[in-house]
Amino acid sequence: MIIMPSILLTVFGTWMAIRGSRTVAITAWVLAILAMLGAMSYHMDDVLKIDL
Repeated sequence: MIIMPSILLTVFGTWMAIRGSRTVAITAWVLAILAMLGAMSYHMDDVLKIDL
């Protein structure tokens, strides 16, 4: 569920780009990238629950 905001922001940005709102679309995509980076750091810093 932590990846959901980035997916929704990407869909919203694409919708705004289709409508012609370039500034809103770019802002949504930048926020989506930041959300993806946050999700990646969350998962990369998490402790593995298996023994390797």
